Amino acid sequence: MDEIIRVRDQFYILATSPLADDRTWVLKHDDMFAVFDRYGDIQPIGLGEQGIYYEGTRFLSRLELGLGESHPLLLGSTVNDDNSLLAVDLTNPDIYIGGNVIIPRGTLHIFRSKFLWHGVCYERLRIINHGLSPVEIVFSLSFEADFRDIFEVRGIKREYRGQKLKDTVEEKGVVLQYRGLDNVIRRTRLEFSPLLKEISASQIRFDVCLGPKEETMFFLPYPVKSNIKFLVASLMTVPLEN
Repeated sequence: MDEIIRVRDQFYILATSPLADDRTWVLKHDDMFAVFDRYGDIQPIGLGEQGIYYEGTRFLSRLELGLGESHPLLLGSTVNDDNSLLAVDLTNPDIYIGGNVIIPRGTLHIFRSKFLWHGVCYERLRIINHGLSPVEIVFSLSFEADFRDIFEVRGIKREYRGQKLKDTVEEKGVVLQYRGLDNVIRRTRLEFSPLLKEISASQIRFDVCLGPKEETMFFLPYPVKSNIKFLVASLMTVPLEN
């Protein structure tokens, strides 16, 4: 049955299955909240409400994990009772090169966990190779920041908006910034450590190489204040100091 997949000793219903419903997940802490899809991503689709918000401003409007030329398959996701922790289980689709499957579906188990704490959204990304052969695959993280306020996100049309400033790609990361009508500059800073080979103002790409039964882990914090710093220490974010 294609709707159900086995990863190691666990069975999951795939997100593409009619047996799985469609919903978003919400995390909240103090003046910060975040709306994710069931993959743990932020995508500008549906009602367009997904994002990471602080004091009524959306500091991140897109955050999407890619796997090769496709996207991971959803196994399942859940939020704990107090909306403080999101846990997402993913796996890979069939990965092809030249028409041949080089990584069969279900070989990788990708676990994402996120929580909010004092203006930061922390994420842990754990990748496990359950196969009997080495795996080499490129992951990507695509991101955008529109700095819209919650009323705009809910559909209010504003006659005037602030100015989107030039995004800056630095040696260690990216700064996304916006000058509001209140003349306050709001920044989302993404820093990557160790340094990654491919960094642009909207995406990072990083290689994952795992032997049989090996695993690796990345950390991504996403902060949200007037100034934000995303520290991707192999993927991480923390508030930017003035």
